[in-house]
Amino acid sequence: MRTPLLAAAVTAAVLALAPSAVAASSSAAALATCASRTTVYAGNGLYYDKPSTGWQNGGYSCVLGRGNTGLGVEALQDALKRCYGQNIAVDGIYGPATEQAVRNAQHFHNVYGGAGLAEDGVYGPRTGAVLTWPKYDGEWVYATCWG
Repeated sequence: MRTPLLAAAVTAAVLALAPSAVAASSSAAALATCASRTTVYAGNGLYYDKPSTGWQNGGYSCVLGRGNTGLGVEALQDALKRCYGQNIAVDGIYGPATEQAVRNAQHFHNVYGGAGLAEDGVYGPRTGAVLTWPKYDGEWVYATCWG
């Protein structure tokens, strides 16, 4: 008899706290926009640009989606075009074509790497961690996507 009463009391307490708990977790889960890019040294004299929260700040815990613009989008589009063969413009505008290209890359990494990504066309930290980035030499001449 006591078990149903206890369960009801716990359920009521959880439901009473739920709105504030959801709000807190939503704000904690919210990530900044990748408003810029950071240049990363890849070794062997090669470099690549990766979307980040600010210019050269290494803040990679950020997101990009439809409607975003700027250097972060441009770095992402360059990777999708050069390393994934996506026929998209590198114009810094995250539109439907960029969204589909991200979805295609997410699908590729799920099928061939078991990445477990949501195939939603949104760039975030998990997608950024598995993407291959185009490498450039010290003169910023494209070199490779590998190595």
